Amino acid sequence: MAKKVNKKVSKKEEQMSEKTEKAVLVLLVIIIILLMIILGIVILKKNNNDINNTDSEYKVNIDDNDGIKVTDDITDNQNTTNDKNYIGRDSAISIALKDLKLTKNDVYDLECELDKEFNQIVYEVTFNYKNLEYEYYINAESGKIIHSFKELD
Repeated sequence: MAKKVNKKVSKKEEQMSEKTEKAVLVLLVIIIILLMIILGIVILKKNNNDINNTDSEYKVNIDDNDGIKVTDDITDNQNTTNDKNYIGRDSAISIALKDLKLTKNDVYDLECELDKEFNQIVYEVTFNYKNLEYEYYINAESGKIIHSFKELD
């Protein structure tokens, strides 16, 4: 009779062992998934990544208190200045063209966007003149040229 009791106990132990192994595997999978999610959030927080859409630009900010916030791209309503006292698109374009002693009539494919580059808000002014494409980054508050370059069109 002692042998039968040992067999029953060992079968129960085997069943418990199998259930325990399955539970441990499920917990490991859950932990791995959570770690991947946390790693993704840490990477987003560290890089403060921009997500580019074909028509719009969005910025993802992760705040410890409020969670994830998605905001539209930076705008200044064409040439109006807002409470941050930006110089405006027309002034940024004039600064870039003046640097090369050009006028709007001299260039083509002229574009100007308010953007964040070099850890500051800038106007990115791009245009073509002759066979060259020019790109200027102008501080939106001071009007100072931060960076410029040209390349073959």
